[in-house]
Amino acid sequence: MAHFTEAAVTDAGNELLNEMMAGRYVEVTKAAGGTGTVQEDQLHAQTDLQQKKQDLSVIDDVVDKQGRTIAIQIGNAEESYKLEQIGVFGRLRDGDEEEKLLFILQDRDPISVPDNTAPTFMLNIYTHLNINNVGRFIVTVDKTGIVNIEFLEKKMQQHNEAEDAHQDIRKELAALEEDTASEIGTVTITNTQPYPFPLDPETVNLQTQRKTLDYTVVTEISKATGNVQAIEVYDKQLNGFKIKIDGSATSATIKYYVSGGMKA
Repeated sequence: MAHFTEAAVTDAGNELLNEMMAGRYVEVTKAAGGTGTVQEDQLHAQTDLQQKKQDLSVIDDVVDKQGRTIAIQIGNAEESYKLEQIGVFGRLRDGDEEEKLLFILQDRDPISVPDNTAPTFMLNIYTHLNINNVGRFIVTVDKTGIVNIEFLEKKMQQHNEAEDAHQDIRKELAALEEDTASEIGTVTITNTQPYPFPLDPETVNLQTQRKTLDYTVVTEISKATGNVQAIEVYDKQLNGFKIKIDGSATSATIKYYVSGGMKA
């Protein structure tokens, strides 16, 4: 069942938002929960909750193209009650005006909020304001709010995916990725001479030239006709190296992995 389906920006809230459109700053100051209801078409005229029961925490503020989404957290109260109204209060930041009820949510199927003797209770309510000039609408997040695992993981994901997050780590990873840039390829070595004459070496030309000779080549046999006793990589150059095998094989396909050598 949906909760808090009745909502309205109050008349006082509209006055604040009109001032914001005129260039002033509106600051959200607090949130509160209470009991009691009014007719839905009268919500806009409310200046306070019917019966305030507890202060609530504003734990998040997300800006998007459509406006702002504010997260409000409800926890245990001093006395248990039926949560029927949630109010968010604000004021003009650059003046001495008193705070006013900015918007109000109402639920006719109330939520039971337990008192402090009950096990920990936590409920997050998200409300979206479809407003312009979001830069002049300021929300102070309450750092004392309790964060659950789901909320924390969501915020961590948002942070980690942000382009400006972890710049120092991103730079280190980019440098490491460049330094360890790997190249994978295969080379086939053939021989028509009888054993024990070794197969002639093959030259491997690297697709990405290295900056130093301090790179590593790891090899493995993909396919061989006959016995391969050893694989030797030698004569390393910035743009390639030579590779040969020992043994009685008449042909062998060698897979190689090249990494490093990209940091001068």
